[in-house]
Amino acid sequence: MDAAATAVPFRFNRFLPYWAVLQTDLGQTLRSWVYRLWLIMMALAAVGYVLFKLGAANAGEYQSVAAQSDDLLRALAIGSLSLISLLAVSGISSERGVIADSVLSRGISRYQYFLAKWHARLAVVLATFVGIAAVVLAAYATLFTASTNGTGANLTFGGAVSAIVLLAAVLGVVVSWGVAIGAITNGTVLGISIFWIVIFGGLATLSRMPSDYPNLKWLMDGLRNVLRGGITSVDVTQFLLASFFLASVGALVGMGIFARKDV
Repeated sequence: MDAAATAVPFRFNRFLPYWAVLQTDLGQTLRSWVYRLWLIMMALAAVGYVLFKLGAANAGEYQSVAAQSDDLLRALAIGSLSLISLLAVSGISSERGVIADSVLSRGISRYQYFLAKWHARLAVVLATFVGIAAVVLAAYATLFTASTNGTGANLTFGGAVSAIVLLAAVLGVVVSWGVAIGAITNGTVLGISIFWIVIFGGLATLSRMPSDYPNLKWLMDGLRNVLRGGITSVDVTQFLLASFFLASVGALVGMGIFARKDV
C-alpha cells in the first residue's frame, strides 16, 4: 500500500497559540500570590462583615439588608482595585523576555498574545468577583429573615443579579485598561502609576456627566436602590453598553500600540 495515500495531512490550528497562552496564563494567575491574597482578603472581609451584622441583628440593632449588602459590595469592589490593577498591569509588562522569544520566533502573533492575556485576566477577575458577590448576597437572603432582622431581607433576586452584573462591568473596564497599559509600558511599576492616572482622570471626566445618566457615580450612589430592584432594564442596558465601549476602547488602544512597539 502506498504510504503517501494513507498519510493524514497536517492541519495547523491558527488559534492554537492563543489557546496555549490563554490556558497557561489562567493557571499562572490562579497560582499567583496576588490573586490568592485578593481572594483571601475578600473572603475574610465578607465573612467578618456578615457575621458582625448578624450578631448586631440578633442584639436588636436592625438595618436594611439592602443597605448592608450595598456597603459590603462597594467595599469589596473598591477595596479590590489595588490588587486587580496589579493583576491586570503585570499580565504583559512582567513578561517582556517571554514576549520577545515568542513573537520573534513567530510562535504567536502579538494580537493573539494580547488577546489571550486580556481574556485570561478578565475571566479570572470577573469569575472570582461574581462568585464571591453571589455567595454574599445568597447568605444575606438566607440568614437575614424577618425574625433576625426585623423587616426581612429587603433584597430582590433581580436587584441582586443587576448589582453583580453592573459591578462586574466596572471591573471589566478596569481590567481591560490595566492590561492595555501593561502592554504599552515597559515595567509594572510604571504601568501601575500610569494606570491610576488614567483611572482618576476617567473618573473625573465621568463625574461631569449628567446625574441621570448611568455612570459610575450613579451606580455607587444608587447601588442600594438597585439591590431593592428599583432599576429599569434600560438603565442596565445603557450602563453595560457604556462599559463594553470603554473596555473595548482600552483593549483596542493597547493592542494597537503593542503590535507596533519593540519587545
